[in-house]
Order: sequence, then C-alpha cells, then structure tokens
Amino acid sequence: MVFTVKNDFWEELIGRALLQCKEWHEDRNNGQCCWLPLYRSLEDKRRAKFLDDAESALSWIGTTTSLPAARLDSWGLVTLGFADGGTLRIVQDRSGTGYRATFEAEHFTLVIRQESLNTTSVAHITPHQHPLPKPGISEGAWKTLYRTGSSVDRHDDLIAWIGNQPIRPPPKLVDGSWDNKIGKAIFDYQFTKNMKKKLRCAIFNCYDAWEASLHSYPNDPFLTRHARPIMKNLRKFKVFVDGSWSDYCQEITSEEDILHYSEKQLEIVGSHPSANAGFEVDKLKLAFEQHKIILALQKLLLLSVRIPEQLSTKGTGEMLLLAGPVEL
Repeated sequence: MVFTVKNDFWEELIGRALLQCKEWHEDRNNGQCCWLPLYRSLEDKRRAKFLDDAESALSWIGTTTSLPAARLDSWGLVTLGFADGGTLRIVQDRSGTGYRATFEAEHFTLVIRQESLNTTSVAHITPHQHPLPKPGISEGAWKTLYRTGSSVDRHDDLIAWIGNQPIRPPPKLVDGSWDNKIGKAIFDYQFTKNMKKKLRCAIFNCYDAWEASLHSYPNDPFLTRHARPIMKNLRKFKVFVDGSWSDYCQEITSEEDILHYSEKQLEIVGSHPSANAGFEVDKLKLAFEQHKIILALQKLLLLSVRIPEQLSTKGTGEMLLLAGPVEL
C-alpha cells in the first residue's frame, strides 16, 4: 500500500488528524503500524489520488525493505505534535550528533530520534489518553507555524515591531503585560536566529552609548556608579547570544538570571532624568531605548517555546521514517 501526502495537503491532514486522534488509542493494542492513523485521517477521495508517483512526492507512505514504513516531511509531523498540545523535550547524545525528541501531546506521544548526522530520523506515534487536558494551539496558530515557522502572525504586535526602523518594542512587551502571551508562542530556529541578530546589534549599540556617556561625563556620579557594572553585564548578555560561556560570566547561569539583570538595568537607567528627556541626542537616552529593545528580545527568546535546529525543517525537504508498530 502506497499513498502520497503532498505539501498542499499537509494542513488538511493535520486538521483531520486533530479531529480523529482522540480515538486513536482504541486501536493501539491491535498491532497496527503507527502510521496507520495518519492514513485513516485522509479523506477517502485523497487516498485514491495519492496512489500514483508516491516515491517522487515530498512525502509518501508505503513499504521499505518489506517493512511497513512511512516517509514523511518532518516539518508536518513536528507541527502536528505542537498542534495537539505537545510539550517538547529533546535530549542530545554525548557525541552531539544524535538526539531524541519527545512530544507529550494530549492524544498521543510523538518520538523523533536520529542516531547521527549520517542516518535518517525515525519517528513513532503512540496514541494514549492524557490524564489531564492539554489543549493544543489554535487552528490559526498551527497553520501559521506550519507556513512560517512562527505560531504568531507576522503582523501581530508581539513581533511586528522587530522588522521596523527604528526598532521600538511595544510597552506591554517590556513591562511584562504580555509575558503569558509570549509563553504560548512557538518559534523555529530560523526565527530565533533572526531575533538573536537583532539582540546582538542592540547590545552593541547599548554598550557604545554607555561608553560614550562615560567618556563625555567621566565625573558624573550616576555614570561612575552604574556604567561599568552595566557594561560588564551587557558583555555577558552577548555570551547568551553567541551560545558560549567563559570564566568571566559564570555568575549568570540561567535564563531567569538574564531577565532579572536586564530588568534591573532598565530600572536603573530609567531612573535618570535624561533617560526620559524629550531630546534624542543624549547618549543615556539612547542607552535607555536600547535597554528596552534588549529586554523585549530577551523575553521573546527566553519565555517562548523555541524549536531546536534539528527539528526546524520547514522548507528544507527533510524526511523522516514513521515506521514499525505502535511504541508502547
């Protein structure tokens, strides 16, 4: 048996699977292959259409070396995991080339694993009934995630500002009003990589503004007290962006610490009268605006759900095998 699942039909398949997955657990002990629920989620008219040219399609289901198997576009399956409320947990092997990712969703557990960079990823779906409700993301959110790599629409105020010039985050993002909203957002690796570039630029601009202020007013009591410690911590923030740590920044070891330091810095610089002055040329005013950008981007990066690079396969054509019996 062979059928294709082309890109144009993945959204339809995910939508129908979400409607039917609450019944998948009833067949889990019947020895069926774990890809069979996805096949049954297709409309009957689709099954007939997908019999032709299966191996040339981006996604197909059939047999591999006489074993029941599915070869699917991995991004569609990752989106399905999030759409059913899946909580992602990923473990790297010691070599750093293999991983095991687990989505604990409401109606199934999806496991994706890869032994090394030279092997194909393999996935299993295990239907179950979750003891507690785990509502998935909205239809609009998972469709946006599948199409763009972000569950948040690019016109949404939460992220629309990132592409503006000058870049100015919404006050509700900075003051914590949208923290819960951020916690529901899902961003793939490419999206977070772009935000990290923006964050790196803001850190450099902020550092330069503090340095210029200290150079212009070396005897200012406010600057002599706060400038150097804040500049030192800005360098530590850059380490977070770079993804590497060194001895000089060991005291910042958690994401919570990063946000705490950033909020405190914004509070300190905001207490100076010139930070809220009407004129734009003051360097401390510039530093204040950059601190807002830094905190806003850090919140988006640290409070959201970030999809790791291994699973951020939108548009890459990367496949995985969904094969074998239901994993119990």
